[in-house]
Amino acid sequence: MNRRKAPGLSSLSASAAAMMNWVQRVIPDQLKRATRSLRGRVAAYLLLAALLPVGVLVVSGALIQPALIRSGVESNLVDLSEAGSRLILQQLEEAQAQIQVMAVDPIVASTARSRAEKQARLDALKGFYPIFDDITLLGTSGGVLASTTYQYYWTGWQGNRWYREAL
Repeated sequence: MNRRKAPGLSSLSASAAAMMNWVQRVIPDQLKRATRSLRGRVAAYLLLAALLPVGVLVVSGALIQPALIRSGVESNLVDLSEAGSRLILQQLEEAQAQIQVMAVDPIVASTARSRAEKQARLDALKGFYPIFDDITLLGTSGGVLASTTYQYYWTGWQGNRWYREAL
């Protein structure tokens, strides 16, 4: 059986073949270009997405962090100074309380006791209160009656304003 081709079919198949040829040749090039541009876009996006946080970190490190560190250091210094002042105040209050206890001691406050007894009592009190380097007992005339550490040869305490105010 002899088959005959329809007259328009061979030209159609030649056109279809040419079209397929063109599609196979042109479309992959366009797809490659589209892929490249898509890759380029994705690469640019990823580069921007990676560089933006790095830029923010650099700006933050250069501009914001020193100010934050400075304020943190200032805050720490304020806290430390407040703690130090509280400790100093506590030491002064304890010393004042210890001085008040020593001032009402019957041997130290007595006018009838001898200097040797007062000296022995002051030496004992100094052992109880090691915060004091020296405990000195002054008379109302400004003279030194007893001292635990130093020997005072100058007796002009009555000329000091604080001494007069204390009397």
